[in-house]
Amino acid sequence: MSVNKDVSAALKASTDERFQLLERIVSTPPFQKSQRFRDLLRYLVEKSIHGEHGDLSETKIGVQVFHRSPGYSPVEDSTVRVHIRQLRTKLYEYFDDEGRNETLILEIPKGGFLPVFRPANQRRYGSFTTEAFKLTAKNLRRNILVWTLSAISVLLAIGCFIFAYQSHLKAVALLHLKTVAQTNPEPIDTIFSKVQYTTVVVGDVNYGINEMLAGREGTLQEYLDTNVQASSAHTQVGSENMERLMHYIKTSSLTSYADAVVVADLAALANERGSRVQVRLARELHLRDF
Repeated sequence: MSVNKDVSAALKASTDERFQLLERIVSTPPFQKSQRFRDLLRYLVEKSIHGEHGDLSETKIGVQVFHRSPGYSPVEDSTVRVHIRQLRTKLYEYFDDEGRNETLILEIPKGGFLPVFRPANQRRYGSFTTEAFKLTAKNLRRNILVWTLSAISVLLAIGCFIFAYQSHLKAVALLHLKTVAQTNPEPIDTIFSKVQYTTVVVGDVNYGINEMLAGREGTLQEYLDTNVQASSAHTQVGSENMERLMHYIKTSSLTSYADAVVVADLAALANERGSRVQVRLARELHLRDF
């Protein structure tokens, strides 16, 4: 009886377009280079399709996929969260490139580990097929990364002044937004929409803090890949507690108080207009966001 059930499940999986999409994704070079990402994606998709959502907690993923002990602490070990963030990026890149003609899209929404399948006609970005535009899109994505890193460098250079004038920035920003909204509401209304979120990008201060603690300049790859451990930085620091602090800074999302205040004011203005905002760090931007 068990054999019949296994055969039936195998036949069903072979005809299920969700499983077929999964196989196409894991057969691409980025996933072929990493057994861990293949195992993680297979685990998430299979549990989701079979309705076993209780197995999609951070702890169970850590035990089943990353072979952590059953009693491990996700607070101290961020392996699952780091790999999920990188997996989201790999899925974005697949559907922006090789999988741009897929009829079904696989995503892992932020804030959870449950995969979501949706029709490709619900894409939040345009669907283009010419080779020329593919090349342009890749160049644009590369330029966005360069611009983002440049903007972060500028923010870090003036970081001490931002912290010194937090209260001043708060008052100026709030007064400006209220003045614009009262005297000329039309421009501010173009920022917010009732049919979609307005994305607010805040400064990412992790990069500067990590550089100061490490005593050296980091690379673009180290900044984008939170799973990379800067061994040379660890050697200089020498303290286990300090290494944990650096790991926390590298894998967490930090921004300045001034940016947080401006976001709060924008959220209040959006709420008055029946709209909502979503906050993104600079490192989390993708081509589709533009």
